[in-house]
Amino acid sequence: MSQTLNDGAAVLVDQNAYQQKMLRSLLHGSGFSRIAEFNALEEGLNEAVRMSSDFLFADFDTAQSSEMMRCNGDLRKTFLPDNTNLIFLMKHPTRKRVETAIASGAQWIISRPYSPASLYQRIHATLAPQSVSSIKPDRKRPEVDVIELSTSQAETEEERIEHLLQEMDSLLKNSPYFDASSETIAGAANNDARGPQPNKHKPSRWGEARSLSGETESSDKFFLP
Repeated sequence: MSQTLNDGAAVLVDQNAYQQKMLRSLLHGSGFSRIAEFNALEEGLNEAVRMSSDFLFADFDTAQSSEMMRCNGDLRKTFLPDNTNLIFLMKHPTRKRVETAIASGAQWIISRPYSPASLYQRIHATLAPQSVSSIKPDRKRPEVDVIELSTSQAETEEERIEHLLQEMDSLLKNSPYFDASSETIAGAANNDARGPQPNKHKPSRWGEARSLSGETESSDKFFLP
């Protein structure tokens, strides 16, 4: 697959038809011409193998409901071609959920809601990590320490997992969406310092989202912490 994402192939796995439609639209706009969609992880894995897709985007909760994910460990090593990149899309990315996704073979976890620009950046960073110097939250905070992406081709599996955990940990700590939750790393650290805090951000059915025009609340725009 070229760096311009021409003629890209992707498989989407999500039981939520709305989320699936939104991701499909964003991928079409990013240069993906072949996109297959499924409600079950098993079907998505089979199609990813058949078409040798560049990416498999799987909703974490949909994938977790599958016996295949619960019983087979690293899905990418066990089922997917070497050229297929596995990315999980996840609501409420707590440390436990992130670790489970990484153990299942995820090369990255994109937390919902996310922006089109962040999705596109993540795709390019996955394809060519040496071309991206850093990953930052969408809403930059002055005190954020940027985590450099690893470009070593010889790193061990343990090092890869540790690097990914560190990057996700940094994004979670500095995300405006999760710093009030005691279940996240940031929330746990904040609660240790100042005690329990009220949840000021109550997500709607589709998460905290605003329209692309910014005029009304809707689910047309997503943000990646």
